[in-house]
Amino acid sequence: MLRNTYSILTDATMDEAEDALIDAGVVTDLTAEQEADESPIPPLHDEELAKLTELASDGYKYLARDKDGKLYAFRHKPKYGGFYWDDPDPAPALQVDGLTFISEDDKEPTEISSLLPDRS
Repeated sequence: MLRNTYSILTDATMDEAEDALIDAGVVTDLTAEQEADESPIPPLHDEELAKLTELASDGYKYLARDKDGKLYAFRHKPKYGGFYWDDPDPAPALQVDGLTFISEDDKEPTEISSLLPDRS
């Protein structure tokens, strides 16, 4: 129950109460920021899926794009070095058209398993 400034009691769900507090500027909607940060992955083409499946079967787990625009695959989670991704054993730069949603501005590598359809 919410009480307004005139002491009138009103029934409200938690979602309605949260929305009212957000609208009033009393609290911040953190879920909106999280959703805005998550960019949707566009549908992948057959060539992209085939390459990702091949990489996964060869033991690669991550993809990341350097500032020069080249896309690399990694077996171990690489660390971002500001211009390039640091890992002792990267694959050669990938020659794959597409996968443009993997940006050189990303601060975390993309997990290949998150791009592949669920095979269960």
